[in-house]
Order: sequence, then structure tokens, then C-alpha cells
Amino acid sequence: MSTTHLRSLIIVEEDIFGSLDAATGLPDRTIFGDGVVWDIDRASITTWGEHPQNDRDDIRAGFHGVPADPETIVDGNGDPIQRRTGEVQVEATVRTFGTADPSTLAWAWALAAGLTPLAYPTNRSVTVGTEVGSAQFGVPDATAADIPTGTMLAYLPGAAGPAAFGAVVKKDSDAGTTTVSVSPVLPKATLEVDDVIRQCATWGSLPGRTLGKSVAFRGDGHGFRQYAHGCRLRSLALKSEGRRLRATLTFDATIIQSGHDEVDSTGSNIARAPTRPAASQVLHTLGADVTLSDITEGAGDAPRVGGRTVICPDEWSVTITNTLTPVTCWGSILGMSEMEVTDRMCEVSLTLATPLPALADDYLKRQHRTLAMAWGPAPGLGLILPAAYLTADPSGRELGGDRVRQVVTFREGLPLEVTALPAENDDHLANSPILLGFGLTPEA
Repeated sequence: MSTTHLRSLIIVEEDIFGSLDAATGLPDRTIFGDGVVWDIDRASITTWGEHPQNDRDDIRAGFHGVPADPETIVDGNGDPIQRRTGEVQVEATVRTFGTADPSTLAWAWALAAGLTPLAYPTNRSVTVGTEVGSAQFGVPDATAADIPTGTMLAYLPGAAGPAAFGAVVKKDSDAGTTTVSVSPVLPKATLEVDDVIRQCATWGSLPGRTLGKSVAFRGDGHGFRQYAHGCRLRSLALKSEGRRLRATLTFDATIIQSGHDEVDSTGSNIARAPTRPAASQVLHTLGADVTLSDITEGAGDAPRVGGRTVICPDEWSVTITNTLTPVTCWGSILGMSEMEVTDRMCEVSLTLATPLPALADDYLKRQHRTLAMAWGPAPGLGLILPAAYLTADPSGRELGGDRVRQVVTFREGLPLEVTALPAENDDHLANSPILLGFGLTPEA
């Protein structure tokens, strides 16, 4: 007896958008041998997409309909090939990366399909070699080469302390030692010799910069199988379930096809159990800080941002949305050669049980602040908007509960400009208005 309760989802990176086989001109299904089973909600694995068609209004001699014209190509026998299009949406509990190599993880592939990834760090932590000053530290040049501008760093103040994040905004080399400048200010503003800072796998947002590879999915279950190729991340929504961090990821799929005949009703050849990295933990809102920092235009220490106000939201949400535009191409069943991100926005909504007077004039004065959000346990996950601004007047109050609360919504603005772009021009996220990073755990 078959059951709809047994399902799994394989995700894999595509070396070529859509994974077209040169011999057949159709998506290559053998690539899923290199995929991993993503740890997502079972209900996310459902039927994807609809077949595009052109409806007909032919002349007729009676009360009857006329079949639509499906938009597709034909095979060598003249038979039309299935070509559904649509979206793949998954919901998941977010976990730390543990000790796994980020380049092997489903989460890293998914984020890179819609954001610009930095090269994953060779070293998972950085040890301070020289004490410099506020939000700065010195390391050997060789170490600094492994932390490009824009890399997020996770600071761990103690065994049970909250995770906090900053980003590398500047590097200055002198006599073999590189001074690294971090923004926003970390909980320990002056880093001392032998302090250890965790590196992060980091993704950002810069126009014209290359995205990661597209991804493909194979959804399996008892008596059904479906494929989605040429997928790019359209939106990432983060929210809380209790205190647990949850995510909804929506991908636009270029082509969706069924492979029901490849599985039997017993599910003997469906995918195995989900892959979970070693030492991985579920993320939540305990053991993490949410902070707002001041920005003073033209400050002498720019692009570093001073000030650090810890805020405690009752409720929150984060949404990153891409506008995906197909690069049209008639030469294949895909109908496109790629999907490009032509616009991107990040919106963060915070409901504060204690209204924050410091925000009273920010909307009217068009003030920018650095917003840094974290989820624990450390090293956790962090989001930084280096130049966040309010989208509405914060003087309104939410009166629907037992307390008078303040609802504020931020969007990403243009960061304080890093005028001298770093030497690593092919691998940096200088001036990125959005930074997202998973802290890395050293292997035992």
C-alpha cells in the first residue's frame, strides 16, 4: 500500500543552468546522484507548477470546447514533451552549519541561488594577533587574505553568551600585519591578543555581481516523483515558531517534469533520510542579540559604525525578495538561458514591547542605522543591514495586546561608502546593503 506520508526532497547544484543534456536537449536527471536530501517539512514536497498553454477561441458548429495549445517542443518522434513551469516552495527549521563544509550543504546551495556568495573561508576562526583599538584588530597578512571585505564575523563573549555579528569593512596592511576594521561594533569593542572570532559563510547583495549556481530539485514519494530544473531563489522569509527559527524559501523553476514511472508504489527507490551536518543545532532567538547602531555621516572612523543599542523585539519577521527576470532564448525547451536578479529588497519588521525613543525622529530626518540581528546558539546565524532606514513614522503604537507596543519596519539602504575598493575585486562584498552569514564551528 502506498502512502503520501513518505516523502523526501533532493537538491543539487547545477553546473549549467537547467542542466540540459547536449545529446537530448532535455534536463539531465543523472545529476541528482551528486545531490543531498534537504531537511525540510514533509508538506513542502507537493505537486509543482502548471503547463503553460495558449487557449483557443476557434470557430465552432456547436456548444463544445477546443483543447488549448501547450507551449512546448516535440521529441524525435514528433510527440510533445512535458514542460510545466512554476515555483518550488519549501519550509524548514533552520539549523547551524556545524562542522560541515559549507560547499556541501543544501542551505548554502539554496542561498547562493539567489544571493552573491563569498568564497567559503579556509579557516573557521581568526585569532587576534595585535590589539589595535575600537572594533579593529591586527592579524598576519596571510590570515587577512582569508577574510575578504564583507565577510561576517561572529563574536562569542562566553560559553553561554549571546552570539553577535560584525562585518569586515576595511583592511590596511603594513609591514606584514593587516589591521582589520569591523562594523558594527562588537560587544567587546576592543579586541585583545588571542581573542578568537568565528568566521562565517557569507552571502550579500551587489548589482552586477555573480550569483551562485542555480539549483535543481527532485521530489520523491510512494508512487510519485517530480523534477524541477533551472531554479533560482525568489524569496527568503524568516520567522519564529515559538522561539525556533523557521524559513520559507520560494524558487522560480524554469522547467518541471514528472517521473512517476521511475518509482514503484512501495517507494523502494525513493531518497534516503535527510542530511544533517555533524554538530548542527536548531537555531532560535535565545542566546543572541538584536542591535541598532548609530551612523554619523562623515564620521572620521567611517565606514566603521559606533554605538550599540540592544533591542528586544516581542515579534519580528525578515523577508528578502528578488525580482527575477528571464534572459529569453528560443533555442531550447527552457525558453531562457538564465534568470537574472534585476532588483532586490530586504524588509525587517520589529514589534517592540518597550518603544525606543531614539527612533522618534529617524523617519522625518531620513536617518540610517546599522541593524544587526542574530539567532543562537553561537556561532549562530546573523543578518546585517549596514544602513537600515525606517519605511514609516515610528510614532504609531500597537494597542491590540496587554502592553503598548511600537512597530517599526526597516529596509536596506546604501551603506557608508567604502571609497577605496579592496584589492580582492573578484571576491568581496564591500558596500553590500544586505549581509547574511552562518557562523562556522571548528572541527573537534
